[in-house]
Amino acid sequence: MPVVYAEVVWAAQRMFGRRAPDPTARPCPMCESRRRVERSFIRALVPALRDPEAAEAYRASDGFCFPHLLEALRDRDDGAIVVLVRAFRARLNEATEPDPRLGCLAGRDGDRSARHRERLRLQHLDAADFPSATRDVLRSLRTRLQANACPICLAGGLAEARYLSWLATEIGTRASTLSSEVLWLCPSHLHDLVEGHAAAGAGVVLHQQQLVNADLARLDERLGDLPAAAAAARVRSVWALLQDPRPRTLSRWTLMRRAAAALVANRGWTLAASLVPLTRPRHCGACQAWMVAEDRESALLVAAVQDEVTARAYAASHGICVRHAQQLADDDASGPLVAVLRARLAVLGWELDEALRKSSWTERWHRGGPEANAWLRAPSYLDGRVFLGAPAPDQPVSS
Repeated sequence: MPVVYAEVVWAAQRMFGRRAPDPTARPCPMCESRRRVERSFIRALVPALRDPEAAEAYRASDGFCFPHLLEALRDRDDGAIVVLVRAFRARLNEATEPDPRLGCLAGRDGDRSARHRERLRLQHLDAADFPSATRDVLRSLRTRLQANACPICLAGGLAEARYLSWLATEIGTRASTLSSEVLWLCPSHLHDLVEGHAAAGAGVVLHQQQLVNADLARLDERLGDLPAAAAAARVRSVWALLQDPRPRTLSRWTLMRRAAAALVANRGWTLAASLVPLTRPRHCGACQAWMVAEDRESALLVAAVQDEVTARAYAASHGICVRHAQQLADDDASGPLVAVLRARLAVLGWELDEALRKSSWTERWHRGGPEANAWLRAPSYLDGRVFLGAPAPDQPVSS
């Protein structure tokens, strides 16, 4: 791990060694690899479902979870969409227990237990060090800066944890919450709610099952009418083309090509319109809470570092992470924030190099120092979301 993070921190130092940090970032190679594999599998499977034997085998399997079903529907293969939608709907209706329902709606999530542990640390920090503020804004900010974490990520993580706790309490005391609004959680936060608040999570899973099932029922009905709708579209397209006097000067071959293009476009439009209710964007309440909290804390930091006392407190703090420094790259007032990050990255790079040096055979006589755990602190400087905004595990919660 010190070898890996030494390379990443060195790259970050080079990026922030320029006059202004580059706001663009290359995607994570491991995430990209996973997405490519998933997309390749979907592109191979979906056309195969036109074959009756393959379709029957798919129906007998667990099939796609809801997120991957939406990904598969992007191909708009009308020969496979009926198989995909009806197989998923049947599986969803058969899921009468919370765990199978959750698997259908959110797939598997091997990280949810780890996220739960990090969120417990964050909630403990929130209760111990950040009581309900009766002081002014700058004093409250300086209190939060004492945490050994990116203050913007910390604000987002606290907002996320508070939202999930509030939602669990709200559902427990006011069951009408689920019926009075269209409540939605993304797959990760649905797993998080189930992990931390099983009863409330089961209620939200059932609620989202009902929402998805209603959309699936409407889509299934429209898919049944799709051949007739497509045929009607073909007739209208041909009729419109024949009634237009301009094509009469064109060759028969050109006229046929244009008619075929119009028919395909109309058929694609009919199918796309049918998929809209199911594939429309759904906004997760917990994700929204995190993003809004980060935006507000970021704006406050940029304004607050102009205050001399707060600037000194910030200079002694953990400072923002690389991700947020990139987002603030175009803001001239963010200079003090980025300057602290440059200093932290320089020291962190030295620590990682020192840890590697002492791990060599010829230097084995050295006594280990704090640099031995530098690799564990490195993620919080690169992107504080790694620990959900909390301090790195080997760090005290406050400086």
